[in-house]
Amino acid sequence: MRKQKLWKKLKREYNLIKKDKIKENENEEGRKMREEEKGRIKAKALEYFQRAGIVLSSQEKENMEIADLGLNDFERTGVV
Repeated sequence: MRKQKLWKKLKREYNLIKKDKIKENENEEGRKMREEEKGRIKAKALEYFQRAGIVLSSQEKENMEIADLGLNDFERTGVV
């Protein structure tokens, strides 16, 4: 009886770990897509700055931060 309880507990813990690993992999894939998205957004922002006559140093251009505030909807909630 004790072995069965222990086995169930181990199986539950294994499944939780397995789910966490799957989530990590999904997050890594999402990050890659977001990096590509950030590059596109950065280029668009630099174009807008240029059109507005705002001069940025090369360091400012390089260190520009793009944030979606963790909402994964940059178009509506993002900040440059």
